[in-house]
Amino acid sequence: MKTLSISSMALAATAALAQPVKRAGGFEAVTFNSLYVDVSDTICNFAFSFDDPNTNLTDNRVNLKWTRPSEPPADTWTNDNNYIVSFPEGVDDITHLTFTVKNANSPERINVATNNEAADSAWTCSPTKFTNECHSVRSVKISPVLSS
Repeated sequence: MKTLSISSMALAATAALAQPVKRAGGFEAVTFNSLYVDVSDTICNFAFSFDDPNTNLTDNRVNLKWTRPSEPPADTWTNDNNYIVSFPEGVDDITHLTFTVKNANSPERINVATNNEAADSAWTCSPTKFTNECHSVRSVKISPVLSS
C-alpha cells in the first residue's frame, strides 16, 4: 500500500495544525477534507471539500468526472461558484497530482500537491487491477498564497 502526502507548494510541506495560522496577506490556513481520486484507463473521478475561514465559507465541494485519456476540464468551479479549480500539470499520475484552488473574489490561492514518498502522509492509495484509488485519512490545513 502506497501513501501520499499533501503539501503547499509555496511552503514546501504542511502539517495539520490545531489552530488557524495567519500567513502573509492575513490569510488563515484552509482545511481540506475528504480528498478522493480514482483513475482508470477510461475515467477519472476527483472530489474534495474544504473550509475557508478567510471567507467564512464552509463545506465547499468539488466533484469532477471526465473521460481519459483527455485532461480534466479547465477552470472548474466549486459547487458554490466561489472558487476555481485547475490542474496546471494535468492528471497523469495521481501520486504526484497538483491542483490549485483560486478564490474568484480575492487574491487568495491555494496550491496543493500530492507526493507518495513523503513521511507522515495524509493519503492512502490502493491500486487494483483496473484502477488506482487514493483518499485522505485526515484533514489537512494549507496556507493560501497571494495570486500573482
